[in-house]
Amino acid sequence: MTRLLRALLLLLIVCSTKSLAQIQLEPGYKPLPLGPDTLCFRYTFNAGDSLLYLVQSEDSILFAGEPTLIKSRTEFVLVSCDSVIQPNVYRIHLTVLDARELQRTTTDSVRRSSSPWIGRTSTLVIDSAGNRIEMSADNTSNAAMSPGGAFQPLIFPTFGELCGRQNESWLFRDTIALVENSVPPAAYEHATLWRVLDRADTLSRRFFQIQYTQTGIGALLFRMDQGAVNVRAQVAAFGKLTMDSTLQVPFHLFATSENKIVMTTPQGAERKGKQLVSVHISLLEARSLLPERKFSLNRR
Repeated sequence: MTRLLRALLLLLIVCSTKSLAQIQLEPGYKPLPLGPDTLCFRYTFNAGDSLLYLVQSEDSILFAGEPTLIKSRTEFVLVSCDSVIQPNVYRIHLTVLDARELQRTTTDSVRRSSSPWIGRTSTLVIDSAGNRIEMSADNTSNAAMSPGGAFQPLIFPTFGELCGRQNESWLFRDTIALVENSVPPAAYEHATLWRVLDRADTLSRRFFQIQYTQTGIGALLFRMDQGAVNVRAQVAAFGKLTMDSTLQVPFHLFATSENKIVMTTPQGAERKGKQLVSVHISLLEARSLLPERKFSLNRR
């Protein structure tokens, strides 16, 4: 673990006693009865598998004294597995192949087709539940951030549990480094309440659906020539994940996130703002050495 990540984790420990929101049930809430079937949610890869995802997002960024910035983003993300380290443990790589966005304010608009995050690769070693065993980035010498920011929703959230009946819920807590979102990575402590939904069959394929409500705090430290910029965030997120029951990978994720951000400049000045994210992540294609794991959305 790097010194920077240790410092960020220490900052999270200090802040979490006050800042990490608790997931609480509203007064009068009654749980729905459990369904009759047990559904299992797990990530499965084979060496040589690759997945192409389309990311479509609408972001709003608001800082006091500045016009609201609206970003319409489109990205293509390649996920590849180079090895199965042991049963149910996989090494996967995430690379942004292309990123385009339309930025708008009340007075101006601009289109961008370049990003320092294009071509950057992050590596995860995860198990079937998404627990992160190792995390790394391919280029740690040049700081950069993904187009969606350091705290955008993840393609592979961690389940905590593998199986549950319809309407069953469980709470999962973890602290991770968001290597797929920024270099240096943000440290992120979160509590996630999962709820199993149901089966959904369409496009001649079978799916299992699950949703989450998440609260968390994040910390990111950018070192610049002028000094260090400290970024802290309080995150409130919701996601509905559709898993392909044959491939056992995410087929579609709809997620929203409200990130309350505090930036501290090298001079000690604070800037407070908010980032709102609404994103759809869709599987376009799956390639594999195994015929049964091949898929293309355009295939008729």
